[in-house]
Amino acid sequence: MSNPTINQILELQDVELANSLAGLKQDSSQLANYISSRKANLYNQVVQEHSDTFQKTYGDMVRSNDTINNTMYYFVRNKDLDKLQSSVLGRSQQEAEAASFDAQTGKRQVEVNQWTSSNKQDTLFFLQLMLISFTSLAILLYLQRLGVIPLSIFTGISTLLSIAVILTLIVRAQYTNKTRDNKYWNRRRFQQMGGPPAVPSCNPVRELYDEVGEAVSSIENQAQTGLANFGNSVAAAATAFSSTPSTPA
Repeated sequence: MSNPTINQILELQDVELANSLAGLKQDSSQLANYISSRKANLYNQVVQEHSDTFQKTYGDMVRSNDTINNTMYYFVRNKDLDKLQSSVLGRSQQEAEAASFDAQTGKRQVEVNQWTSSNKQDTLFFLQLMLISFTSLAILLYLQRLGVIPLSIFTGISTLLSIAVILTLIVRAQYTNKTRDNKYWNRRRFQQMGGPPAVPSCNPVRELYDEVGEAVSSIENQAQTGLANFGNSVAAAATAFSSTPSTPA
């Protein structure tokens, strides 16, 4: 016997259901019980599905809420870390700027101290020159009063020393005020020289190079021609001298 197919089974179920309904129609009490049981089962099934759907929706909502809370928590923590990093970076930048400012201030202070010290040394040099001049004049004046040297020699030497001291003062003051650099003592300013010379373009330089090469080639050719002519002249003179008969003594 062959196995029944699915369609046959479904048809048999429909036939059995139709027979059962026909039998229930004959008995009203059983039909009412069947209808009430079916209503109860359907109601319970709907309530169960609704409860399951509600539980699933509620669970998804709780998980979504937890996810949002975690996201907000990490967002706040990231903002706190960003503020902390920005604070550390700002503090580092301030310290770097302060260190750079201190280094520049110290460097400039060293330059100011060097300029001031050199200026004081220059002033000390002039004062020493004046001391030497006054000491020499005092010795010369003493010798002139004793009659060792005449008045004309004392006057001439005194005039020369005075002129030397005055010229030294003028030259040093003019150099410091107008020529010496205001930042570095050992440098001078060259305002009268103007800007740097203009760099020549490639074409003039190439033309000049070609002209120089042509001039050198011309000089070489002239030198070779001159040497050749000189050699020919020497050879002709030697030939003429050898062909000339010698006269007897």
